[in-house]
Amino acid sequence: MLLVLSEEHKEHLGFLTRLDSAVAGELGRLALEFLRKGANAKVYEGAARKLNVTSDVVQHGVEGLTYLLTESSKLMISEIDFQDSVHVLGFSEDLNKLLLQLYLDHRKEIRSILGELTPELPSYHSLEWRLDVQLASRSLRQQIKPAVTMKLHLNQNGDQTTKVLQTDPATLLHLIQQLEQALGEMKTNHCRRIILQPAFPGQTHVPTLSPWGGGGKVVQVQRSNFKEQLARKLQVSLLVVFQGLK
Repeated sequence: MLLVLSEEHKEHLGFLTRLDSAVAGELGRLALEFLRKGANAKVYEGAARKLNVTSDVVQHGVEGLTYLLTESSKLMISEIDFQDSVHVLGFSEDLNKLLLQLYLDHRKEIRSILGELTPELPSYHSLEWRLDVQLASRSLRQQIKPAVTMKLHLNQNGDQTTKVLQTDPATLLHLIQQLEQALGEMKTNHCRRIILQPAFPGQTHVPTLSPWGGGGKVVQVQRSNFKEQLARKLQVSLLVVFQGLK
């Protein structure tokens, strides 16, 4: 799998073509430090003075290298694919070898760092629901006013929270249609290629909600951490939508 680099990314990495291998290797070290500790403006300014360029140019070069290393590490691309991906940048043979070795030596560490940066989002635990229908009121003897009340149980950092949500059936049906459309997108070839590539090492069990007619049972499905992130984002998005309906 080849990396697709944007024109802006190519422009930032183009700065490396003006440097010798030793200096480019130092920028590679700064890219790794950027991942471990974050940006350091003083280091960028010092490097810029030595290279007689602005600190922004150095920062963009470091950020470009960081993106190249992180995307390659997430996809765990092969040596040949990595070389083919950077070939379009017009680097010298020595610089290509240096970047390849930098990637091979640190990709496991980079994947570990990315795994630690994953946010702890709420995850689905269980769902209780009830359908209420108001048939009459003091002002109107005959009416049909249905409402769906749901109690959503979530897990986060070892604690369990509960959200009580209420909406009308029409809005709920619209929400289901939107979720089904999103699930349909997951069946496209583009999404399948992404899912088959684990974003982070390791496997985990993610609870998933069965179809609406299934009574809200929890099915344990083994997924990669990339899929867990996607499932959590969908769950949080669903919670936000429901809160807007209250």
